[in-house]
Amino acid sequence: MPCISMRWRIISLLCSGCLVAVTTVHAAFMSSDQYYLSTDEMHPDVLTQTFGVLTLEESSLHEIPIYARQGNAFLPIGPPWPAKILPVSWWEIFVETIISVRFPIVNTYGADHLQIVYNVRQYHTTWISRREVTHILGTDHWEEEYLPSDEELPSGGFAVDIFFLLPERKIYQQPVEDSSFTRFSREILEARYSFSYVHVTQYHQEFALVTTPPHPDIEQHTIGWIKIRDGANRLTLWPIEELPP
Repeated sequence: MPCISMRWRIISLLCSGCLVAVTTVHAAFMSSDQYYLSTDEMHPDVLTQTFGVLTLEESSLHEIPIYARQGNAFLPIGPPWPAKILPVSWWEIFVETIISVRFPIVNTYGADHLQIVYNVRQYHTTWISRREVTHILGTDHWEEEYLPSDEELPSGGFAVDIFFLLPERKIYQQPVEDSSFTRFSREILEARYSFSYVHVTQYHQEFALVTTPPHPDIEQHTIGWIKIRDGANRLTLWPIEELPP
């Protein structure tokens, strides 16, 4: 999980190092992803296969080559991309109307290729090359993120939305199925802690410990344990972009 998010890098570039401007935009852009579909409208394989997220600026999609894989070979099939692109989510920087779209990563091949779902309603996939995306966009205008392993968890955890799949979550006192639990919603999270998302700070088997995000002016609170996948094996944590406090 990168220490500096793509969204923050873009804002910093737009502000050209102006501290006042960066401080001003921070409050305006601290928001969770916006979702194109409810999870019930997504193909059931999307969230069972997803293990990462690819973020691309929407305006750049027409520049990025896409491929079909045949064995060890990758055959170019675009650009253009297919007409019916439907990612999971997007976020927007309103100053410049920069819209970035976020695709599930469901497979990798070698050190260079990623398979993404470009239409989550139909589970239509394609392959892209990291090397080509970096050559076209540089390093500031795209990002791939994965749920880190326990050994890779950054200090302070990493930001996730736990309510994109279900409006209400069970928060367990202990990371075991028969532990006592309370029910938790985004409305409770916002009212109690003034955040709309949480940080994962620890794993235990199929559970993740979630806390409020670290902030220099706000005490970090432990919320409890949640299951990483639901009974249908769907991923219940969606990595989100976050600005430094």
